[in-house]
Amino acid sequence: MKFEKNNKYFTISVYVVVSILITVFATFLLTNFKLIGGYIATFIKWIFDLLKPLIFGFIIAYLLDPLTDFYERWLKRLGKKEKSKRSFATLLTLISFISAVGALVILVAVNVKKVIGVGAVKNLQDSLMQYTHYFTSMIESMEFATSSMPFLRSGGSFIAQVYSNIDAFVNWIGTKAISVLTGMGGNLLSLGLGFVIAFYGLKDKKTLLTIYNRFLDLMIPKRISGEVRDIGRDIDYVFSGYIRGQLIDAVIMATLISIALMCIGIDFAIIIGIISGIFNLIPYFGPVVGFILAGLIGFIGPHPIKGVYAVIAVMILQQIDGWFIVPKVMGKTVKLHPIAVLLAIVIGGQICGLVGILLGVPVAGFIRLLVMRYMGDLFSPKEN
Repeated sequence: MKFEKNNKYFTISVYVVVSILITVFATFLLTNFKLIGGYIATFIKWIFDLLKPLIFGFIIAYLLDPLTDFYERWLKRLGKKEKSKRSFATLLTLISFISAVGALVILVAVNVKKVIGVGAVKNLQDSLMQYTHYFTSMIESMEFATSSMPFLRSGGSFIAQVYSNIDAFVNWIGTKAISVLTGMGGNLLSLGLGFVIAFYGLKDKKTLLTIYNRFLDLMIPKRISGEVRDIGRDIDYVFSGYIRGQLIDAVIMATLISIALMCIGIDFAIIIGIISGIFNLIPYFGPVVGFILAGLIGFIGPHPIKGVYAVIAVMILQQIDGWFIVPKVMGKTVKLHPIAVLLAIVIGGQICGLVGILLGVPVAGFIRLLVMRYMGDLFSPKEN
């Protein structure tokens, strides 16, 4: 029997076979999603560990690039030679950064020693527990007072529960701090190599950008490479403006809160200021942390009235930050509605944890720019 070639049936057969293969593959992925996800996560972690110095170097160089540009412009005004100008600017940037971190560590150490003594600094967890004796004595006094008043007896159990939760939180903070410090030791080599990579990345920035542009022109068509460059500029505009702006705002707020709490006489003023500045990176939610910390440490000290002063001071500084500092530092980099900001934080936190919380807003801002680029300005308040 002779079979005649029929392109129509051959095409249908190919489609059927491909559809069956796709269905089988999709079913396999769905039934083994957890196993495959584990392999992917392990592979990503392996890649991250392998490229950790390079990743650290890129992050350091990206964040310090504006400071390097500032030093480069300053050296240009001084008449420095063109060839050595960028190298000197990069060296000054790294020296400034390392000096700032060193000064910060010294300030924190001095603040801790001043409050809890030199001997207690040797064990951070014990130091934290030692400080809670103020709070413990205050809670016991309140429980005794409420137990002697029939109409307040139920409040005693509530106070005890609050103390139990705070005590557990302090224990968790102490354990977490030690684990973080231990983990940092393993990353010191990668961080050191990252600084070396950052130095050469900052010094040879123009050369690296030229190589990047040539690579794009060689690998993809000119029209598409131009589109990729535009998208890259959008990413840099949103992320550089937002992340660097948030970091500058965090440094300013950490400094102002530390100074204000030191003037009031709050224990651990510098540490509270630094923690408040770090959490200030999270819009809306972050400022609450500094408010609670300052008030809590003030209230459990020997002079509770300082807690009232601390709360008022932090509240005033947060208002100054929201009305004056943030608009000046951030500009109009990320134009998002407050609801969009909250959704970006929540969704980012669910997907990537703390990193998602920090990067959720700039990612949402970048998506907004993409939508505006390819679909028009859908976010304009003007009505048709």
